[in-house]
Amino acid sequence: MKNIMQTSHKPIIFTEEGFQKILVQKEELLKKRVEVLERLVYARSQGDLSENGAYHSAKAELTSVDRQLRQIKIFERFGQIISQNDKDRVDVGSTVAVKDGETITEYKIVGDFESDPINKKISANSPVGAALMGKKVGEECEVVLPERKIILKIVEIK
Repeated sequence: MKNIMQTSHKPIIFTEEGFQKILVQKEELLKKRVEVLERLVYARSQGDLSENGAYHSAKAELTSVDRQLRQIKIFERFGQIISQNDKDRVDVGSTVAVKDGETITEYKIVGDFESDPINKKISANSPVGAALMGKKVGEECEVVLPERKIILKIVEIK
């Protein structure tokens, strides 16, 4: 009896801008890794490792850098860049202006790993992003939040 494990990975969605930031981060981490390795080698040469704070610090930092590089490798392997072709409907990559009562707010719809709510970059899978996906200018959508429901009207899609 054969045991065949099938793995199917859902693509990790990025905008072009978001994916380029990942590649820049990778280059920075590769440079940092070299610096950390040099510190680790130097600290190791100082003798007793059990009480060597510089060694333990460099080792922990190397672990962190390597973890981040592994994550980026997964992004590169399974990442899919989505380019917004349709300016008529909200999609990943769209910048959308919405009206909530009298307030107009602009959001950029991005993939999960790019989301940055403070800078108005929201994931397509967030409550607001999911409610906006596929909508056209003039349409309204209801967003169910933990504490309330809001109605957003799409004013503009860029």
